[in-house]
Amino acid sequence: MEDFVKSVANTVYTKSSEDVQFIGDRINEGTKHAWGFDLQSEHEAFLVCHCGNIPVFVVDYPKYIKPFYARLNSDDKTAAVVDLLVPRVGELIGGGRSLREERLDELQHRTKHLGLQDSNYQWYLDLRRF
Repeated sequence: MEDFVKSVANTVYTKSSEDVQFIGDRINEGTKHAWGFDLQSEHEAFLVCHCGNIPVFVVDYPKYIKPFYARLNSDDKTAAVVDLLVPRVGELIGGGRSLREERLDELQHRTKHLGLQDSNYQWYLDLRRF
C-alpha cells in the first residue's frame, strides 16, 4: 500500500502539480466540511495529528465492527484489516474488507454463531469450498 501511494502521489505531483495545488488550496479553506465529521472521522484526524501529521496505518480492528467474512486474527478479538490515514484527508486507502476469511470451517462456525442461515449464505460458503 505504501509503495503504491508513493508512486501515485509522485506521478500526480510530477504531471499535475497545478491540480495538486488547486486541491490543496480547497482543503486549506475547509471546503471538505460537507462530508461530515462523524466520530470515526474525528478519531482518524486525532490519530494523524497525534502522530505528527504523517501518514498512519491503523490495523487489526475489533471483529464485532467488521462483516462476518472478515479474516479473524489468532487472538479471536480482532480482524485482519488495515486503513491508511493521511493528514487533512482522513482515510486514503482502506483494506478493511479486502482480507476475507478463507478457512471454510471457520466461516461456517461464524455464520452459525451469528445466527446467519446457511441457506442465505450457501453461495458464499461455496466460494470458499471450491
